Amino acid sequence: MISVIVPAHSKENKIQDIRDAVTKAKTQIELIWVISKELEGLIKPEHPNEKVIFDERWGKGYALAKGTKEANGDVVLFLHADTVLPDGWDQIIVEALKDQKVVGGGFSYSFDMKSVIMKLAIFTTIVLYYTKGDLWGDHAVFVRSEVLEKCIDSLDVAIWEDLRLSHSMRDYGRVVLLKEKICTSADKFKNNGAFTHSMRIANCRIWYALGGDTDKIYCYYYKLKTKKVKREISSL
Repeated sequence: MISVIVPAHSKENKIQDIRDAVTKAKTQIELIWVISKELEGLIKPEHPNEKVIFDERWGKGYALAKGTKEANGDVVLFLHADTVLPDGWDQIIVEALKDQKVVGGGFSYSFDMKSVIMKLAIFTTIVLYYTKGDLWGDHAVFVRSEVLEKCIDSLDVAIWEDLRLSHSMRDYGRVVLLKEKICTSADKFKNNGAFTHSMRIANCRIWYALGGDTDKIYCYYYKLKTKKVKREISSL
């Protein structure tokens, strides 16, 4: 079974597309939505294989960590709520994991907006995968559950849980980048300006590489006040 964990903290998401992808899967699937209270009532379980859990902490990493505690699959797939999976995605994962040396990986991806900057952003993530071992959350990272148990602490951050997880996975085997593509939303690039948003991501990546505090990086990325986020996290 594959457990698909989807953190959803805004109304802009691909709920129906994700459900369609799960419905078409030939493999047994468990779909876990991790949502904030603001979305209560907007996302409800529609099938026996769905569950909705709440997490008020700020950041995808915390949401994924909480969702992982509810997962029962042999494989866990972390999927952003604004991302559409390709046809046959489950069989693609199953095929990749037939190689026992492979502990997990991610899909190649495209944006739903075409531009030079979008192509550059994709190229950059590919370079970082081959040079640094990075797999960003936009790749829809999947991992064997027994390996995830050993790497679970890597998720316990507000941001950059994807890099931490993909690096930790490499301690236990190969982490592959599949040729099949998912399609993810370019809304943040559209809303913030493609170049400006790209620079913000680059600044965050450099800040993290230099040992920056992940809560502060999260606040900078989402333009939030650090004290407010610290209070929300510490209250849980």
